[in-house]
Order: sequence, then structure tokens, then C-alpha cells
Amino acid sequence: MLYYNIRVTKIIPLREVAATPVAISVTNLHWHYDRRCVLHGLSFDLPRGSMVAVLGANGAGKTTLLRLLAGNLRPMQGEITLAPDLCANVAYLPQHSMIERQFPITTAEIVSMGMPRIPRRDRASKIHTALEQMDLLPQANFPISELSAGQLKRALLARIMVQGAGLLCLDEPFAEVDEKTVHTILRGLQQSQAAGKTVIVSLHNAALAEKYFDHALCLSQGSAEFGPIKKIIPLFTAGAV
Repeated sequence: MLYYNIRVTKIIPLREVAATPVAISVTNLHWHYDRRCVLHGLSFDLPRGSMVAVLGANGAGKTTLLRLLAGNLRPMQGEITLAPDLCANVAYLPQHSMIERQFPITTAEIVSMGMPRIPRRDRASKIHTALEQMDLLPQANFPISELSAGQLKRALLARIMVQGAGLLCLDEPFAEVDEKTVHTILRGLQQSQAAGKTVIVSLHNAALAEKYFDHALCLSQGSAEFGPIKKIIPLFTAGAV
């Protein structure tokens, strides 16, 4: 269920950042767990079609922020406003999957689960394209129990990519996976961006963020600094935010 407070005419699409349409506008966002403040008064605009790296130490609020942006949590205070075409067009990949590895389902079948509203006659080509994009065609008919951790991560990403969502939110997709999976995921995300989608990814690797992402959002002690990647990375590596 999505918990957005949608007020389209107030902010989007009239408001722009450097002449670029806004995909998401966040205003005075707050979130806390018990007495610990995780996000305090965050405000920023994410440009449409951008690749945004969400950086920060463990516990800085990266997962919480992504769940809020994806609509899995309700803001305790403040607003998250999406562009009209994104309000029901968001895909979210959590860091840890709840899928039971011994469940009798193949790689292709798990990808097909991302298309419940697409007619069956149209699914085969989309599944094939997603599997090819994630270098999983040879494993298409493998039970998921035979996939490596990296292959399963790629299968789960293929599942959300076939949804055709305009906004992709990925929580630590590069954690605990092999180098091939890292570069395959990055290639897939770049292709999604080239298709006009907005991509938001949490990660720890500043070098990876600087090489492949165009914007960054750095979280620290409840606050955030957002801007072009070349501006934020020096602040992040220096511990200034």
C-alpha cells in the first residue's frame, strides 16, 4: 500500500530543478524509531531521469528513506510528493529477500511474478528480455534453490524491471554479491535511466557511486545533503556530512 500525501498541483510538475522536471519532492520529512531520530527535516527534489546514490553509514537512515520513498512507510511528519505518472508506478527491491530458497519455482517464474496485470500472451518476450539483461538466460529454467546469491539478486531485479515502473528504489543491491553481479546490475540500471526512468540506490561504495551515478544524497545524523555527484562525494569521503 502506498502512503503518499499526493498534492500534485502544489509542487509537481510546475516546480523544476535547473530546468529539469522533478520526479520526487520531499519536504520537511521526519522519521524516528522509539526515541531515536533517524530522519530530521529532510527536504530535497530528485530530478526526473536521474541516477541517485543514497550514501551514509550503517544506521544513517538509508533503508528507512527508501521505504518511505517507495510508499512502504508513512512519513511521521512532512510530505513526499511524486510526479503524477509515478504515483502508482514505483518498484522497490529490499536488501534482504523474504523468498524461501527451497520453494519450487524457476528463475523465469519468479521474474513473471512482476507482471500480474500483463496478459499472459505478452509476458514471454518481456521475461526473455529481462533475463537477457541480467545475464540469466542459461538459468531461466533453474529452480531458485540452484542459483547463487548474485544470480538470485539479479533475478529479483529482473522481476521489478519487468513491471515497467518509472521509479526504481533499490536498497543495497551490491551487498554480498560477486563482481559480475555488480556490473550486470549497474548496466541494467543505466539502461533503465536511458529509458527515462528515475533510479535511487543505497550503497556504501563512494568510488562506485562517483563512477556510475549523477546525483547523490548523503545522510548523516538525521540530516541530508543532496546535489550533483561531484559535489557530494568529496563531502562524504571527508566526513563533512
